[in-house]
Amino acid sequence: WYANIPEETICYLARWVGSWKADSMINLFRHFVVPFIVLMFRGVKRSPKALMILAIYFLVMHWVDHYWMAFPTLNADGAHFSWIEIAAVVGIGGIFVWAFWSKLIKNPIIPLADPRLDDSLNFKNM
Repeated sequence: WYANIPEETICYLARWVGSWKADSMINLFRHFVVPFIVLMFRGVKRSPKALMILAIYFLVMHWVDHYWMAFPTLNADGAHFSWIEIAAVVGIGGIFVWAFWSKLIKNPIIPLADPRLDDSLNFKNM
């Protein structure tokens, strides 16, 4: 029902000029098609290294998506990256990692008093 309400759809007009148009077109592939195809393979889902790479990909694509949502109103002619965007991500990410790590090292990750801990650690899914 957004189709005929100009005040609701004006934000999409800014994303259809300059280099934002190409970004808008490939956004679907970056967020859906690529992860969908990659996660169809069982080997990828069972490999911790592959899942880590995919998680980093998801975080980067999420940042690109938020950049796409916010910056077309500031940079109307196209995407322009500067050091401040990278510094903001590194700064906020650093604060998050520090807070997460400080909480993580205070408590054990696995339940040490669990009587079936050995069984669960040695379990292999066929």
